[in-house]
Amino acid sequence: NTGIYWIRLCMYVYLSVMVLLVFMSVVVLIFVLGLHAVFTRERADSSLSFVS
Repeated sequence: NTGIYWIRLCMYVYLSVMVLLVFMSVVVLIFVLGLHAVFTRERADSSLSFVS
């Protein structure tokens, strides 16, 4: 049946996109935590100021 084939194909594509988004969010989370550590260090050294 061709309908079942297309539904299964759409489900596999949707699952692949969801897995890709999960891996991308994990990578971005690691990057943001690294930036937070740099920001905290720069703030503690008083080399970063928000006053313009």
